[in-house]
Amino acid sequence: MSSIAGIIAVLFSFHLNILSASTSTPTPRVKNGQHFITRQLLGQHSHTVFLHGFQNDTLYVGGHNKLFYLDFSSRNQSNEVNLTISKEPCKTSPCSYDITIMHANKSLIFVCGTNGDTPTCCNMDKNQLGICNDAFKSEGIAPFSVNDSVPSLFVGDDLYSTANRYSNGNNVGIRRFRDRKGDVWSAVPKTEQKYIGLVLSKRLEDELHDKIYSFLQEKNGDQHPEADPWIARVTQVCRTDMGGSKVMLQKQWTSILSARLTCGFPTERLYFNRLLDIFVLHADNWRESKVYGLFSSRWNSTAVCIYSMEDIDRVFTTSKIKGYSGTIPTPRPGTCVRDSTTLSKEVLDIIKDNPEMEDWVKPIDKTAPFMVSHKHYRKIQVDRVMGQNNTSHTVLLLSADNGVVHEVLQVNGRPFIIEEIQPFKEKTHIQSMILNPTTKKLYVGSVNEVVQIDLQSCKHYGKTCQDCVLAQNPYCGWNGSECTSATEWTIQDVNNGQHTVCQQSSTEAQKAPNVHKVLARSSVQEESLSPSYYLSCPVLSNNAQYFWQHKGSTIECQLVNGECVYLMKEKTKDKAGEYICRALEKGYEKQVVQYSVKFTNRATALHSSSAVLASILPFAALYF
Repeated sequence: MSSIAGIIAVLFSFHLNILSASTSTPTPRVKNGQHFITRQLLGQHSHTVFLHGFQNDTLYVGGHNKLFYLDFSSRNQSNEVNLTISKEPCKTSPCSYDITIMHANKSLIFVCGTNGDTPTCCNMDKNQLGICNDAFKSEGIAPFSVNDSVPSLFVGDDLYSTANRYSNGNNVGIRRFRDRKGDVWSAVPKTEQKYIGLVLSKRLEDELHDKIYSFLQEKNGDQHPEADPWIARVTQVCRTDMGGSKVMLQKQWTSILSARLTCGFPTERLYFNRLLDIFVLHADNWRESKVYGLFSSRWNSTAVCIYSMEDIDRVFTTSKIKGYSGTIPTPRPGTCVRDSTTLSKEVLDIIKDNPEMEDWVKPIDKTAPFMVSHKHYRKIQVDRVMGQNNTSHTVLLLSADNGVVHEVLQVNGRPFIIEEIQPFKEKTHIQSMILNPTTKKLYVGSVNEVVQIDLQSCKHYGKTCQDCVLAQNPYCGWNGSECTSATEWTIQDVNNGQHTVCQQSSTEAQKAPNVHKVLARSSVQEESLSPSYYLSCPVLSNNAQYFWQHKGSTIECQLVNGECVYLMKEKTKDKAGEYICRALEKGYEKQVVQYSVKFTNRATALHSSSAVLASILPFAALYF
């Protein structure tokens, strides 16, 4: 091994150790595979786009040559339409129309698609899906390929987009389209860029300073062998920007600035540079709005970093300008003004030649990411959940490349993975994900189906107050008889999950579960455990400690396929008797399952018995 390769190997191992130490909750507390409402998409769609419908529980889905309207409240109101927006024949054969952009603009749906190699957009009435009378070519608005990431944004009647203007080349950038007048665009970038998200920062106290922020990946100019080929950036432009004068930067941004966006461990010089997705949780005061960035790294891990809109604005308004040593003119470059065509040449020269900030935009926690995981997360949505006493909780929803979604609570500045949601029956790739914060419904889509996940569905956590509280799910609370959607009166302890709050309920009582017959099994894994007999106990919480009790002795679990297993290799009389599987979590101990083992001359069988338990699982007698 060469010395350089050895150094890289050591650094890689060191990185992994840091990640392991930084991951506070490596696994979700529980797995949720309950039945979800599913809608099938006719055909196979390698790319899908989601748009909330005008009614609750409705969704528009754009796919390959089709636009779907899905109504999850009724089986009979979902439909699909074929799309052929352009009347002109495609230059490529066969002509395909993959939908790439959808927005709700008043009572209209703005739709764009590839249309072969000629991107085309149109407005269609929500009641006449598929009918386009005003189709227009859309180079610079819509992408040429579904493989291009092109975030776009409607602000009033203005459309901001980041598409490439040409099918070949790298002329991407943020552009504004305004009824064929007032269009403004970016200069041709000096290096390759991939845009990830666009967001409006609205200043209610002074709309003059409304800004559009774009988040992107940029090809790294650092050619060092250990440098990541990509870095993350954030840029700003002013909504009031009309471009420069006829002499300089006409119809080009006069307020555009750029800054490096960082996520990682600065003391170890370990960074996650590949920006995958962003979500902005807006607040009434724009300074308190939070940007959640999802990043990946060269060593195949992902991280979430959280930024404040105030910090981003501070970098653009106070940082030194990279590569510029002169006196900064007034107004400072990047300041929003009422008439950008009157800006001085000194200001425009800096915007043209030195639009980058020297300071980097750092997360709120400047020492480490909010969350680091070896899970390959790809998309992020964030929700603010109002709790009791006018408190609020933040929940992150992260989709992974194997088709699951992790529901993560931001509590005391750290992540707590509430559960792993398994919306699909088989492993698949989640192409699209969108949250309706009003109804608390999450929608995830694969190549041929869309699943609605009700985040306020809580019964799967258990049938006791303690089980409900230990979940620490802000959507859920104990109402005295079941775990249900949280209200002002339900019992919960989101921040700590302390089951002692259940003592507040005067109606709480342990209920005896129904017992039923369970068939005997001779092994968990045929190749390794057969022919031994075993007792199994389901692991309902990965945060709990499970163990067996038998004749006053405590026996350690063997964890196999999500079960706490006790192997019975010998059939001696001292092995007979009661076996109780118990779980201990945050001081709350409960009996999960109980068996009674007896030795007879009969064939092995497992029968039910009438015992009162603190869980759903049966008390059983095992005969040998």
